[in-house]
Amino acid sequence: EYLLVMCLAWLREAKSQSHWLRPWLSTAHTSAIAIVKISRNLITKWLIWVT
Repeated sequence: EYLLVMCLAWLREAKSQSHWLRPWLSTAHTSAIAIVKISRNLITKWLIWVT
């Protein structure tokens, strides 16, 4: 969750600051979502395994 917040804050910052970032901003955003989903799955599996 913290990582997601950091990513979103960074994306917002980048968007407001420059125009040349836009082409790959959407790519970065998609990647961030994918990473969050994967890490959530891993954490869930780990919690199930631990308990």
